Amino acid sequence: MQGISVYEEKKNKALSELEKVEQKLNEAEIILKERSVHLKELKKDRDQALKYKTLSEQIKQNKAST
Repeated sequence: MQGISVYEEKKNKALSELEKVEQKLNEAEIILKERSVHLKELKKDRDQALKYKTLSEQIKQNKAST
């Protein structure tokens, strides 16, 4: 009977480690989602800045040509 308890102990230890890994994966997923949202916001800001720069340059060219 002692042999079985050794395997039960190993199984419980493995299950415990698996649970810790799953928790870390869940935390990593949450962080990735947060960063993804932040990245989308940064891209939107960048696109708006580029559009502003383009329009600003066009206005300067129009003023110079008149």
